[in-house]
Amino acid sequence: YIFFNLMYVFFSENLPDALENGCEKCNEKQKELSKKALKHILEHKREQFDALEAKYDPDKKYRKRYEADLKKEGIEL
Repeated sequence: YIFFNLMYVFFSENLPDALENGCEKCNEKQKELSKKALKHILEHKREQFDALEAKYDPDKKYRKRYEADLKKEGIEL
């Protein structure tokens, strides 16, 4: 679970820019690892996801922007 804790730190530090710009600065490996970590956080650490969402997306504009694409990847918000 060290990996997922590191990803949580990565999300916390890079999330505002990644959300705003569609992770355009991320390479393919970062995108894949981010999806994996997001799925894990949603399934096992929901309170951490809820805290990040409350801080970085209180109006749910990013949720609306990315929800359909994530669902295609098997990630349910």
